[in-house]
Amino acid sequence: MYLRHGLVKVCCILLLSSLFSCGNEEVIKSKDETPFVRVRFTALPEHVTSPAENLSSQDKIELGRLLFFDPILSGDKDVACATCHHLSSGYAEILEISIGVNG
Repeated sequence: MYLRHGLVKVCCILLLSSLFSCGNEEVIKSKDETPFVRVRFTALPEHVTSPAENLSSQDKIELGRLLFFDPILSGDKDVACATCHHLSSGYAEILEISIGVNG
């Protein structure tokens, strides 16, 4: 008998606590929320200054261009940097998660 009353009390307490925890919370939306603004970002700055101790030259620029498009730098020598990093996206990877070389 006492066990039964104790069990009923515990069930009532659990029921009431679960009902109070499911309160009616209103989500208040403000009309003056800041609108989402799309800004186009690029991977590289518009102007780059060369350090005095390592000035740019046409030979260095051409070497960088050749290496960027050459697949020999990849692990299995079949993918170049330009495979994923396109000029149209500011040389950035356009995927949120890169699929990688073996993807």
